[in-house]
Amino acid sequence: MYKPRSRKLDLMTKRSLWGWLFVLPFIVGFLVFIMSPLYTSLMMSFKESTSVSVGAIQESDGMIANSTIVTRTALVDRGLANYRRAFMQDTSYITALKNVATGRIILYSRDSYLQLHYCQRAESAVCRTRSGQSDILYAGSYFYGRDLFHAGE
Repeated sequence: MYKPRSRKLDLMTKRSLWGWLFVLPFIVGFLVFIMSPLYTSLMMSFKESTSVSVGAIQESDGMIANSTIVTRTALVDRGLANYRRAFMQDTSYITALKNVATGRIILYSRDSYLQLHYCQRAESAVCRTRSGQSDILYAGSYFYGRDLFHAGE
């Protein structure tokens, strides 16, 4: 009588499956919390939100009649018109974009300069790697918590 053999997974396949199992929460979180809002905001940037009047509700409390207008928000497809308006017509948007870009460049260059300057001048254990070589990447431990990289020393 022929009995089919059960197929066992080899070591590399098992390790690969365990690796995917540990990475899976990050992938799901990235898709749900990063990519989904990013995609939604990109799609919404091609639309315009408008209020559409659906009708009115009339209520009567004895002598006083109340009427409430019911509105509904509708999304109307505008294509690239929002981007045309932002980049070609609205001068305040372009000014704000320039200010943010300039501020970011100044901020990053200032932080990089301070970290490099600290590592070159201080020559302390904070800017030393475990091999004893000076490293700019470890300067962040001074600014954001000294024990971040050198907890065991």
